[in-house]
Amino acid sequence: FQAVAPTRIADYLDKQEQQIRNNKKTFQEILPELEKLKNSKSNEETEMFIGDKGLKTAYELLTKDDTKEILFFYLHEKSYYEKSEEFYQKTWPMIKERKIKARGISNEEYRNTSLVKKAPRNIQQKYVSFPVPGNIDIGKDKVLITSLKNKPIGILIHSEEIAENFRRYFESVWKIAKS
Repeated sequence: FQAVAPTRIADYLDKQEQQIRNNKKTFQEILPELEKLKNSKSNEETEMFIGDKGLKTAYELLTKDDTKEILFFYLHEKSYYEKSEEFYQKTWPMIKERKIKARGISNEEYRNTSLVKKAPRNIQQKYVSFPVPGNIDIGKDKVLITSLKNKPIGILIHSEEIAENFRRYFESVWKIAKS
């Protein structure tokens, strides 16, 4: 082996520098297309929340942005009614403060509870004699599915498509529900 002249290192670095300039130029050319791809992709994700504080955070996320109305299904069960009453009385002020209207559909057993009597005026309620699918809140582009039994848990789905599907289902049930 024989050592090459040290100036060859400078030649090598110059070549690398030119390659980097070419890569930057290519990147600048395709950047607008990359931005279009990023912006066109919907931001769909799911988050899980556990405990009272977690559910409160989930409701804050559900009602933020420019949400004007929340639709909900509420499945009344005696086993968690007290916990439910306590939780919703804490979340109602947030909904009222943000000037969000709410419409809900519940099973008949919920009609004569104290929570219904305490509900703010911005919440409309109807009832059905058949089972509702569970505790589900539908926002502009989010759906929150909650369980209040044992340790409260919530699954927040960020998806315009899923929210729209639940909204259509809600509206069809709303038409046949009783005030």
